[in-house]
Amino acid sequence: MLEWTAIDWRHQPRREYVFLETNPSPMFLYFEQQTGFPITKKLVQLLIS
Repeated sequence: MLEWTAIDWRHQPRREYVFLETNPSPMFLYFEQQTGFPITKKLVQLLIS
């Protein structure tokens, strides 16, 4: 069962979004650890707001 995935989109000039891919192992935690920016916390806040 897939519990989490990142979804990549491209915004087109005509105000359309094009789906590119899903990634079941996004690099959020690596970037969070390297930068100290609370990506996980911000994603959770976005999802529950």
